[in-house]
Amino acid sequence: MLHGEMSALIAQALAGGMMLPKPAYTSPEWFDAERRPVHERTWTYVCHTSELTPGSFRRVRVGAEDMVVTRDLDGELHALHNVCRHRAAEVVTEECGAARSLVCPYHLWSYSLTGDLKVAHGMPAGMSMSDFPLKSRAVTEWHGMVFVLPEDGQENTDFAPQAKDPGEFARYRLEEAKVVHTELYEIAANWKAVRENFLECYHCSNNHPQLLSSYDLAGSYDDEGRETDAFATKAGACSLSLDGQPVCKRPFGDFADVPTDKWTYTFAHGAPAFIVVANPDHTVVFGFTPMSVDRTVLKCDWLVHRDAVEGVDYETKNVVVVWHQTNLQDIALCESSQRGMRSAAFEPGPLSADREPAIFDFHRRYAGWLSDVLPEQGLSA
Repeated sequence: MLHGEMSALIAQALAGGMMLPKPAYTSPEWFDAERRPVHERTWTYVCHTSELTPGSFRRVRVGAEDMVVTRDLDGELHALHNVCRHRAAEVVTEECGAARSLVCPYHLWSYSLTGDLKVAHGMPAGMSMSDFPLKSRAVTEWHGMVFVLPEDGQENTDFAPQAKDPGEFARYRLEEAKVVHTELYEIAANWKAVRENFLECYHCSNNHPQLLSSYDLAGSYDDEGRETDAFATKAGACSLSLDGQPVCKRPFGDFADVPTDKWTYTFAHGAPAFIVVANPDHTVVFGFTPMSVDRTVLKCDWLVHRDAVEGVDYETKNVVVVWHQTNLQDIALCESSQRGMRSAAFEPGPLSADREPAIFDFHRRYAGWLSDVLPEQGLSA
């Protein structure tokens, strides 16, 4: 698909308040065209800091790349391509572990946790080891969450997920959390359809009974019936749980000294691929990885305070249940939409300014991300 055609279709959708055009969700050529300006230039959530102690590694997926994130013995993070510089074998085959070096199982080339080549058996004596480190990418940490930038040479200084209330978000001190459960969901839908679903609660009343047992849906609308970014629990509830009560007895950060009837919860997001929903007693982190035009992987981490004890302060099943069920329900909806968008009968429909305002904003930002490859229309965020 030509960039000019993409540009014209997006401009038309923005002007008419409509869904993005059909090819945006169904065309492999469109997916390939958006890969570099969108997915390779935006930070990807990979794990929580508690999963990377000094002298450890984790194998992660960053877009189309298999990578290894390490924390060296000095506590510094590194994001390394999992590709040996000898004959391209995967250096790390385990999901995670502790190690002083990374050793490729093919020919035993050995690398430090910083990616420097240290041992290359049988190679010429004059070979410069410094010429063959594992290739790396930018990595950063934000409130205990670790992110990698897929594209080389794009170490933007403007990494800044948007928190609903930055001061309030900092009160949780999520760097002091730990992961109690991780779920990987395979979704047979385009990443934009998945992201749009997460940006509105127009569909919540008849699809998410577990979430609505404690979430105040009515409180998310202003006096004129327009959806806002308000996040509130129902009267008598203090946590997004099945009964509205804490699922962990050990609250995060400043909330240890706050009565539960004064608790609030908040969120942050780094478009297009990251959302975190923070309760004082537990937090859920969502990371989206587009794999193909109709396949998206959702990584979901559930966090509690690092000193909380399983069976004493929390039960993992109670921490997980609300958002796991909500995720399954959302996946079914997204996959249904994707099947419908492949139909010859599908034409983009109108969006609701009252019920889906965040999707309008997402589409404007999407146009801005694409501006590097769609210069003809001068699209901007």
